[in-house]
Amino acid sequence: MCAADQGMGSGLSLPSSLSQRSATLRSSFSACLCKGLRSIRSTSSSLGRTLVECGSLPAMKIVGNSLNGVWTREVVQWSDNDDLLGIELAVAYTSKMDELLKLSSRRKIPLNLYTLADGDGFPSLDVARAIVRSSNSSLRLYLIKKFYHPKIMWFRGVGAYIGSANLSDSAWSRNQECGIWMDEDELHRENWIEQLGSIFMTVRESCKEATLEDIEALDAIKTRRAALNAQEREFRQFVDKMLSGIPGDSPLTDQSISKNRGGAARNAFMEEWELGLTTLRKLAKRFEEEKDRWPKWVNREAAPAIVQDQATEAWWEHEFRKTRESGRLMQEAHQRNRSRSVDAENDLIAYWEAFQPKELDKWQRFVNDAPSYLRTHLSREALSNLDQGYLGEILSRCHAAIAHSRQMKNADFGLGPGAQTELQARVQLFAEYLWKARSETNRTVKDVLQYVLWGALVHES
Repeated sequence: MCAADQGMGSGLSLPSSLSQRSATLRSSFSACLCKGLRSIRSTSSSLGRTLVECGSLPAMKIVGNSLNGVWTREVVQWSDNDDLLGIELAVAYTSKMDELLKLSSRRKIPLNLYTLADGDGFPSLDVARAIVRSSNSSLRLYLIKKFYHPKIMWFRGVGAYIGSANLSDSAWSRNQECGIWMDEDELHRENWIEQLGSIFMTVRESCKEATLEDIEALDAIKTRRAALNAQEREFRQFVDKMLSGIPGDSPLTDQSISKNRGGAARNAFMEEWELGLTTLRKLAKRFEEEKDRWPKWVNREAAPAIVQDQATEAWWEHEFRKTRESGRLMQEAHQRNRSRSVDAENDLIAYWEAFQPKELDKWQRFVNDAPSYLRTHLSREALSNLDQGYLGEILSRCHAAIAHSRQMKNADFGLGPGAQTELQARVQLFAEYLWKARSETNRTVKDVLQYVLWGALVHES
C-alpha cells in the first residue's frame, strides 16, 4: 500500500508537517492513491462487474430519498462487499452513523470522519465518544468549527456519494434529499479518484483530530446549552405557528402514498387560493408600475390593488358577463392566454387605459371614494365605536355586501314574500340583520370584524 493509503486509509495520523507541504505533495498523494487503488481494483474488478450486472451495485444513481425512492441509507448496502478499502466522510453535520460504524467494524476497514463542531449539538456526543474512545486505531474523528458544508461519502474501492445528505436519521430516512452515487468504474472514467483524494487532503489540513479533551469540551458545551433548550422549544413552537400554512411538518417517507390523505379538499383549496392570491398581488404590482396609463378619472392616490380589482371587474363585466356567453368566452380566453400571461396582462392594462364607462359615478365611487372610507372606518380604533348605523355605511360601500343584500330572502329581513325594497334600503336591512345576529358563543359582527381584520377581539368596558 502506498504512503498516501497509509496516511489516509489506515486511520493513522499523518506527520504534523503535512499541513505545510506544497501543492506538489497533494498531487503526489492523490497520484499515489489513484495508482494504488487501480492496482487493487484490477484484482477485484470481476466481482464489481458481477455486482453491477446483478443489479446490486448501481453504476450511477440519483439518490433522492422520497423524491425518487432511492434512499441515502442504501449507500451502506451498495458498499458492503469485498472491494471496500476504507470510508472517508466529509460531512458537515453528524448526529448518527451507526450503520457506517458497523460497516467499518464488519469489514475491518478504516473510517475517517471530518465534521463540524459548532456548539449547537454537532457532532453528537454519542458519535464523538464512539470514535475517540474506541480502542480501534482505524476509527478517526477530525473537527472543524466554521465555514464547512460538504457532504461527501467516499467508500474507497466501491464508489462515492456526493449530495445534500448529512449523517443523521432525518437525512437518511425522512428528509427530501438529492445526491449522486457513482461507482468505482464511473469515478475512474471521470478521473474523479485523484480529485477526491485531493479534496480529502485539503479537508484534513483544515481540521484537527479530536482528542479526549475535545470530547470533554463538547460535553461541557452540551451541559451549558441545556438552559437554552426550553427557550429553543418555545421558539420552535412559535415558528411552527407562524409558518403553519407552509407544508413540511411531517416527512414524505413513501412517494407512493398520497400526500393528501386526509384534508385533501382543504389542501387543494389552499393551494388554489394561494396561487390566486399571488397572481393578483403580482398583477397589482404591474398596475402600480403602469400608473401613468390609468384613466384620467382614477385618483393617482388610489391603491394599486383596488385599481387592479376594478380593472379586472370592468374587463369581466363588459367583455364576458354582459355577452350572455361568458362560459364559452372565458374558456376561449383561457386557452388563448394560458401560455401568454404577460401579453394577457398587457391587454388588460390597455383595456383599462381606454375604459370610459357610461356609469362613471359608480366606478369612481368604488375606485376613488369607497376604499379610502373603508380603510379609515375599518381601523382597529374605529371598529371599537361600531354601531348599526355605522355598519350600514360600511356595507353600502362594499360591492360584495350590496350584492349579497340583493340576494338574501325577504324572510331573512322579516318582510313578506312579495315585498319590494330599494337596493340601499335593503343594504340597511342587511346591516340590521348582522347587528342583531349572535354566534353560539354570543359573538357579534363587531367581534368578527375585529378578529378577522386585526386578530383580536373587542374588549368593551
